[in-house]
Amino acid sequence: MKLKFYTLTFVTTLSIAFTSCGDELKATKNQQQPKMTIDQILKMDDAHLAVIELDTRVYELSEYGDDLSKLTEPQKVLLFVENVEREVNNGGFNQFFWNSSGDYAHESLAALEVIGAKKTADIIRRAIAQCPSRLYLKTKQKEKSCWGK
Repeated sequence: MKLKFYTLTFVTTLSIAFTSCGDELKATKNQQQPKMTIDQILKMDDAHLAVIELDTRVYELSEYGDDLSKLTEPQKVLLFVENVEREVNNGGFNQFFWNSSGDYAHESLAALEVIGAKKTADIIRRAIAQCPSRLYLKTKQKEKSCWGK
């Protein structure tokens, strides 16, 4: 059942990204490699690598998260969902909130709701409610007492 949920989330994320990632996403981190089109990425056999490639492209467009104004709304959904995925899988929800990704907790919550990730969205919603004074500085200063670091 868990695999079905993640597959659904992945397909939804790809659909959102596909509708908004056009020719402006031709660059890759390594300029020596041939550039893949969005159609080529979506036809990749390895879904994991396809998500990584789309995620990389959106990060490049946004100057690695420094200029979100360069992204369309669907591209922002992909960026915020992937931020949650990356941080939680690496160090749990504590890492998500502690790192700069947590500065966008409300945006991440909205993105998770867009793709139908209700359980993860609920966890973030409850965590936000536990520490409203921490919300959300968009700076490196964090209230250590709230997140335990």
